[in-house]
Amino acid sequence: YRDDAALEPPVAARRSYGGPALRTVHVGRYDALATTQRKLLAYAAAYGYEVNGPVQSSFVDDPGATPADSVRAEV
Repeated sequence: YRDDAALEPPVAARRSYGGPALRTVHVGRYDALATTQRKLLAYAAAYGYEVNGPVQSSFVDDPGATPADSVRAEV
C-alpha cells in the first residue's frame, strides 16, 4: 500500500490477501451506503489507488434492532 498517501480518518489503508485495500465505516441509513461507496472510490482515484473489483460492504448492525441513523457497515 502507499505510505505517502495522506489518509484522513475514517479511511484506512491496509494490506489484504489480495493486495492493498482501503477501508472505512459507513454510519447511517443503509439506503445511503452507495454515497459512502462513491466517496471511497473518489478517494482511491484522488490518491492513485487502482480499483480492481467491486466495493465490498459488510453489514455490522441489524437494521431491525438498531436506529436507522446508527447502523454501521464496513466498506
